[in-house]
Amino acid sequence: MGSRLFLKHQWKDPFLIKSLLSHKDQACYEKAKTIAKAYLEPLVDEAYEKESFQKDLLKTLGRQGLFGVQLGLKGAIGSGYLAYGLACRALEAIDSGFRSILSVQSGLAMQAIYYFGSDVQKKEYLEALQTGQKIAAFALTEPQGGSDPSVMQTRAIKKGKGVLLQGQKRWIGLADVADLILVWAQAEDGRVLGCLVDSPQKGLKVQKIKGKLSLRTLPSCDVFLEDVFVP
Repeated sequence: MGSRLFLKHQWKDPFLIKSLLSHKDQACYEKAKTIAKAYLEPLVDEAYEKESFQKDLLKTLGRQGLFGVQLGLKGAIGSGYLAYGLACRALEAIDSGFRSILSVQSGLAMQAIYYFGSDVQKKEYLEALQTGQKIAAFALTEPQGGSDPSVMQTRAIKKGKGVLLQGQKRWIGLADVADLILVWAQAEDGRVLGCLVDSPQKGLKVQKIKGKLSLRTLPSCDVFLEDVFVP
């Protein structure tokens, strides 16, 4: 009879993922779990039941080094996309809404600015977003077409040395507490533009969506744009 190797089932890690990780990635994951347990777990019951959100939570997570992990920014608890995924997993274990904070602030807004923003924009926003001193939202989804840019109805119309934004976005996480909203819009020549909109400002209206059954720990909003000027 051939020999058989039986491994004891580990319910906390049934697929033995931990054994595949480097020491650095393991350390990032353990640090993220510690942060989640210390700062998020005590909030989750009330935040879920009341759909409440503490704006200063972003500063707390920023001080702990959770933002900018996938970009390898200085001060982050890890470096690379695997480390970022592990950090997301740690927050997801508490609540998906808390994980969405990391996804919106770091995975969407910061990443777009890091790869596609100008040097001026990077200098103005990245450090403030990484530390949580500023909060960002990522406004892509729309009521009629979801996140499909091919049917996007929000428009960026040429005006002087900038554009006027006209349209509506829906299910935009963190928009009601954001200092900066990255709005995606279609230009007159058909290109899709990412426009950095400081909030609040004239023509920009944000309305929180209430009564959700999921992601209740994350504020989701409708965003209305009526001739919002972006230089």
